[in-house]
Amino acid sequence: MSLINKLAEVGLTVKEAKIYMGLLKLKDASAVQLSKEIDLAKTTTYDTLESMRKKGLVSVWKKNNISFYSPESPNKILKMEESKIDTLKQIIPELNYVAEADALSPSARLYVGKAGAKKVLDEVIEKAKLQRVNTIYSYIRPDSIDYLPVASRAWIKEREAASIKMNIIRPEIEDPSQDVGYDNNDLRETRILSDRGPLESSFYIYGGNIALFYLDHEKMYSLIIESPHFTNTLKGFFDFMWNSLEATSSDSY
Repeated sequence: MSLINKLAEVGLTVKEAKIYMGLLKLKDASAVQLSKEIDLAKTTTYDTLESMRKKGLVSVWKKNNISFYSPESPNKILKMEESKIDTLKQIIPELNYVAEADALSPSARLYVGKAGAKKVLDEVIEKAKLQRVNTIYSYIRPDSIDYLPVASRAWIKEREAASIKMNIIRPEIEDPSQDVGYDNNDLRETRILSDRGPLESSFYIYGGNIALFYLDHEKMYSLIIESPHFTNTLKGFFDFMWNSLEATSSDSY
């Protein structure tokens, strides 16, 4: 690998590297002399030299009103880079704090309609697989399944193919035929909330995320919340309900 390529690897542009190598050979030169030496356009050479001067890579002096440039010592450049590294080391704790604080900041996305609901379902399963989620926790209202019957069944097959378990709480269903295809198995356990209560939305808890589905007059509103804090709060509520209910032994979601 040439010295120019090596200089480019440590942060110089190819043009800066060519100019620096040219100046090391010439000791000092005007922009015109240097452009001829390294076969680079005069204006490009001058602009790059000025940029390098601001970075401390070259120094400039004048003779007969003509600017001449000299390269800084390689050892001086090394010390400059070491100083940058020392500065970076000092601010890394602050940078990490900002990154961690931003990671914990909640974000939310709202989708409307069937296409939006399907998009959220797809994201739930994809992110669950990506984050290696072992179990998805959910409260499912029948109207959520009825709204997207084909997509819901396809989603179940994909989840089971990925060996992701699901713990489900659902209200009682008057028509037992609605339970067909949702029997308990090794990857799905259901517990029934005998009173529908105040829960008007279905929700899925997966990793540090929540997906909520609310059906209002045949229009589905789907919301994704990405927040460990909100997720832990809802998961605590889910666990409280789950532990207070008995496991079903018949067909269920």
